[in-house]
Amino acid sequence: MQDSLAGRTRVVVYDRAGYGASEPGPLPRHAAREADELRALLEAASVDGPYVLVGHSLGGLNAQVFAARYRDDVAGLVLLDPPPLGWLLGDRFPGLRRMAEAMTDDWQRLADRRPDAADPGARAEADFFRMIASEHREMLGGSARQAAAIDSFGDLPVTV
Repeated sequence: MQDSLAGRTRVVVYDRAGYGASEPGPLPRHAAREADELRALLEAASVDGPYVLVGHSLGGLNAQVFAARYRDDVAGLVLLDPPPLGWLLGDRFPGLRRMAEAMTDDWQRLADRRPDAADPGARAEADFFRMIASEHREMLGGSARQAAAIDSFGDLPVTV
C-alpha cells in the first residue's frame, strides 16, 4: 500500500515506541498516548496536515483517537482490521477476551525474563514484549474505552 500511495502523494511511515527502530516509550501504552506521540513526531518532522491516517489492528484504535483529538488535522481514516470494540468492552464474546488476556500474560512473561545485560538484542526483545503486553492490556481497557467514547467523526471519510 505504501509504495502505490507514494506515487501519488507524500507517505509518512513510522515505528511506534518499542517497534522497529524506535526506542521503548513510557508505559502504559494506550491510544491517547500513541496519538499524542504521533502528533509530536509529525510536528517535529514538519509534516503538515491534513492527514489521511491508515491504522492496522491496534493502530486502528490509535488512528481513531488521533482523529478525535486532532480533528482539524485529519482528512480521512482508513482502518485495516481494527479490533472490534464490542468484544473488547462487552461480555458478548468472553472466549475471545480470555484469549486476548492470556496472550497478554504470555507477552508479559516473555518481557519479564532477565535478558543478558551485555546482549542488546536480548534487551530489545524484552523491551518489545513489554511494549506489546502494555498495548494489549490497554487495548482491553483504556484504548478501547478511549475509542468507544468517540461519538462521531462527523463528515470525516472513514473506510474500514
